[in-house]
Amino acid sequence: MDGQLARQGSELASLLDQFVCVRIVQAYGLDMSLFQFDGELTFAVFFLNADRTIYGRYGTRTSHEGDETVSLSGLRAAIEASLKIHTGYPANKDSLAAKQGGRPRWKTPEAIPLLPGPKVPADGSRGKCIHCHEVGIGTLLTMRKDREKPPDSVLWSFPNPAVLGLEFDFSKRAKLASVVPGSAAARAGLTAGDEIEAIDGAPIVSVADVQWAFEMKPTPSEATVKIVREGKLGTISLPLAKDWRKADDYTWRTIAWPLRLRLTGFRLTPLNDDDRARHKIAAGEAGFKVAELPPGWLKDANRSPERAGLKKGDIVIAFDGRKNFGEKDLLAVVALEKKIGDAMTVTVRRGDKDVDIHFTVN
Repeated sequence: MDGQLARQGSELASLLDQFVCVRIVQAYGLDMSLFQFDGELTFAVFFLNADRTIYGRYGTRTSHEGDETVSLSGLRAAIEASLKIHTGYPANKDSLAAKQGGRPRWKTPEAIPLLPGPKVPADGSRGKCIHCHEVGIGTLLTMRKDREKPPDSVLWSFPNPAVLGLEFDFSKRAKLASVVPGSAAARAGLTAGDEIEAIDGAPIVSVADVQWAFEMKPTPSEATVKIVREGKLGTISLPLAKDWRKADDYTWRTIAWPLRLRLTGFRLTPLNDDDRARHKIAAGEAGFKVAELPPGWLKDANRSPERAGLKKGDIVIAFDGRKNFGEKDLLAVVALEKKIGDAMTVTVRRGDKDVDIHFTVN
């Protein structure tokens, strides 16, 4: 952490004085078996013991902006919770074992074969940094090249807890501001004001810890959530359905850009109500405009749709015969179900005619 953060308040500075603070500014050689976090974050904190035991994490992002999900008061609460864990260490070490995930496929980012960006030269010099948000796309591209089916978590990584109905007060440690009626969290019995103390026995210091715990769970499964409600401890079982992640919209993430132009070959924007009416698109059916085709300078772009006749401004109403879809559905099919060279069809409406355009995906 840098001094600017510590200087935000004397109370925060005094808490940080109880740590050996280290700021990591580039990801070359980053041990991904230890540092597991959402690559879209612009600010991520790990609270560690010197023996590499993780006390907790801080840093959450749920949209392109994401500023509302971090705060000095929330960080302060996470620091205080981590210091409390430290006072009980090492007697509580067993409960912390679940706060570190299994061994990743690649130990460091630069070991990912198709990681975008600069490579580490043979002489070991490091002229440019690795972007953490490119770990996901590097993993996806490598698995596709090896003809492996990528897991859903490559796209839907660290989903917003709101997809389970959990809406947090980000000024607190891990306190629920509200619970979405009818959601998985509501059905399980969680309610506004509940404070999450632990998940599957591991203590929670922040919303980032909650996200990480759910991220690592197999699906379908259940998470055992320890809560404090009106000063009393309780335990609730929260089911994680097989496709729980897919309620989240990942298209704000950086990974969506190479999915659009490199794999699929075009970028879509949804039509407004006036355009839908003008193009006679029925309620419940998809309607998108082709907003962009790959520019000439873009390397590794998929130019097959453009060669097949797709034009900027075309109105897309279906793909592979499917008329009810969102952009995240189309991109997910390309990324997770289609293989390199597989055929795809988009249907575009031009005046009174619907035209099928056949192309291949990268």
